[in-house]
Amino acid sequence: SLVCRIRYLIAKGTDEQDILALAFNNKAEGEISDRLENLFDIEQVHVQSLNSFGYDVIDSSHPDWFVLVGESRLREIERIITQMCDQNDDFHQRYFDLYQEYKKKEFEEKQDIEESIYEQIKYSGDTTYASESIDDKSTTERKALRDIANTLFEHGIDYEYSRYADWTDQSVEKGYTPDFTLPEHKICIEYIPPESIRNEKERYERKPSSSAFDRIYTETDYNLITIHGDDISRDTIGKILRYKLDKNGVETGNPLPEHERKTEVFKQAVERELIEKIGSFIEHTKTNQLEPGKKLEEIESDDGSLLYPFTSIATLVYNKYESLYEEYGAFDYKDMEVMAKDMLEADEDELSLDYDHVLVDEFQDLNLAQIQLVQQILDRSGDARLFAVGDDWQSIYGFKGARPEYFVNFKDHFSPAATTRLNTNYRCPESVVDSSNELMEDLDVSTDKSLEPADFAADTKPTVHVVPGSEGYEYKTNLVSDIVEIITESKQSNGRSPDDIMVLARNTLGSHYVPKIIKQLDNRDIPVGDRDGVTVDTAHSSKGTEAEHVIVLNASRGDSDGFPPEEPEADLLAAVNENDASHMAEERRLFYVAITRTKDDLDVQTRYGNKSQFVTPVENHGQVDSIGFDADQSRISIIGQVTSTNDNQVGKQIGRLLKNGYRISYKITNDCSETDGFKEQQRYELDNVKVGSYDDAPQFVIDQDTEITKLS
Repeated sequence: SLVCRIRYLIAKGTDEQDILALAFNNKAEGEISDRLENLFDIEQVHVQSLNSFGYDVIDSSHPDWFVLVGESRLREIERIITQMCDQNDDFHQRYFDLYQEYKKKEFEEKQDIEESIYEQIKYSGDTTYASESIDDKSTTERKALRDIANTLFEHGIDYEYSRYADWTDQSVEKGYTPDFTLPEHKICIEYIPPESIRNEKERYERKPSSSAFDRIYTETDYNLITIHGDDISRDTIGKILRYKLDKNGVETGNPLPEHERKTEVFKQAVERELIEKIGSFIEHTKTNQLEPGKKLEEIESDDGSLLYPFTSIATLVYNKYESLYEEYGAFDYKDMEVMAKDMLEADEDELSLDYDHVLVDEFQDLNLAQIQLVQQILDRSGDARLFAVGDDWQSIYGFKGARPEYFVNFKDHFSPAATTRLNTNYRCPESVVDSSNELMEDLDVSTDKSLEPADFAADTKPTVHVVPGSEGYEYKTNLVSDIVEIITESKQSNGRSPDDIMVLARNTLGSHYVPKIIKQLDNRDIPVGDRDGVTVDTAHSSKGTEAEHVIVLNASRGDSDGFPPEEPEADLLAAVNENDASHMAEERRLFYVAITRTKDDLDVQTRYGNKSQFVTPVENHGQVDSIGFDADQSRISIIGQVTSTNDNQVGKQIGRLLKNGYRISYKITNDCSETDGFKEQQRYELDNVKVGSYDDAPQFVIDQDTEITKLS
């Protein structure tokens, strides 16, 4: 709609250069530019992300400043915390106490959490053992950098990934950030990707040249190790790195035993999550233009929650962070919004803004600072007209400060205004459109609308899979097996390519089920990731994408990985969060985004006895693949294969039966006279077996009234 609007304006006589199109992020910026050029041969319209526009505003007056974002920004937060702990015993103790309490509340009650986190990271393609995120890179670079990081981690070598080199002469290379820094040894490591990848990058994305490296490291105490992708294969990166480290006096020795590695990975993951929370605190403080010290005064210090200790620590870090960035001459993504807005308002920039039309995409996801930046652009451009495109049902960035109410109540903030409703869904089958309409009926803050399917929509029905299993291993095993079978069936029976299939999870790392799914798919030679594999992603990351077949993982309540997940006991960002939207409303919108990625087939998993309230609309317009028997009946007859057995004190035997592809627990009572126990891998026919429950999951109870037949 935004691209077609631009074409319309130009057809009506507007000059291309009098139009500014603002995208939500860099990816969307590229997509809009490509569509304008490829569809309509339009190349002169100013298309920018909100951040890149803000960057231009700042750069116009401060060309010597540089950007410090992403992992580099988190390194600065870590550095600040380390320095403050070293310099102040009281701060050190308070931070240590916060860490311990955070770990206790968020992790220690979760079953097998250390093993689970280790497995998540081990099978992740873009997360290191130290929980660093390696993104915005080509697949080759990402894998190489992850191998380097994990080699250093495994050998117990202290390193910092993507840390700004404050020891360099910035007149030589502004904002230079090596891939890895070994502070104890004063060594930096740079991975130089193959030439084919280097040539695809924009000039500003490329590594410094060899001569620039020489200038950077001249007259410094640091040495540089380079690993060239053109010279080695990925399999040899670890060996080459260890060889070069040894030559530079860094002993690698034997790698950590796996049990020690798991413990260290868990420790790093907990601290990383806490640091990310502090980073989010800084972002929200800037976005909402707050004074955190005043907010701290409003919080009860002795209410027993983590809100006060966290806010007090985060406020101190925020103050140091701001002064450090000013000292560096650096700015982050939020500065690109807030500082740019302030500079435009005060006429401190050197830009000439005179647009006739300003168009903004994904308006429902804009935060307060971004909305104010758009307003300043309009004010500076005089009579510019604003055209905002958005879908409040897809507002899923409340945790980043999104303010969907500005879109829902657009006329109250940008008046006079006219509204055009686009009610046709051109992607999803009719049944999915109907499901989504019913799902969103209970939304608190929403525009008044109902979607309609396109005339050519696929005539398919979504399937809800009710997965049984008690807490822990049994449910996880059933869930993973179910997902793998759905994918295999989609590939073999429907002839789909793996890259036509998308699996969506709720959590950042894709939940603790995903590593098992990836491993089992790999065992079946079904690729995952890259261009030709099954996409396994989070619902947040899936926004703006689509697939022929979408599978939504674990749509269950009361689970930290579910749709919706457990509501946190206390929001650590409450002091700086100005978004009044409810947790459940945001989760409802996120589930809407997940199910509407499909162009054809939709499968939704839920847990027996813990079905998410979001699943009911999908059931009402689709079909249910149940566990294969009526768990509400008192007694039934079944055939199943015993997969595991265990003698116990509450009966003759407990174990698991494989029934319809699911592992379901059973118990043989002491009064059962037909058997003293089952044999593993043996199939049995059970008549008049009692249907009981264990840990909110069905359990077969084999008692004196059950008839047992051993099958061949």
